[in-house]
Amino acid sequence: DEDGELELADYYLLMFSLNVEEPDLESLDKAKDILMNLFKVRQDEKVISRVNMLLNIMKALEEM
Repeated sequence: DEDGELELADYYLLMFSLNVEEPDLESLDKAKDILMNLFKVRQDEKVISRVNMLLNIMKALEEM
């Protein structure tokens, strides 16, 4: 279900952020895939806020 998918994306974002020195980029990719699929289906506040967070993370990674 979509709320379960959102929770899974949150889990992957958390796994990505656990080690600041060596972020888990695979978890970030998994979260991105889930969030992009959810965004196609529904564009409510919960999904949009996670997509914005994902975009901010990706932007910060590019600047490193």
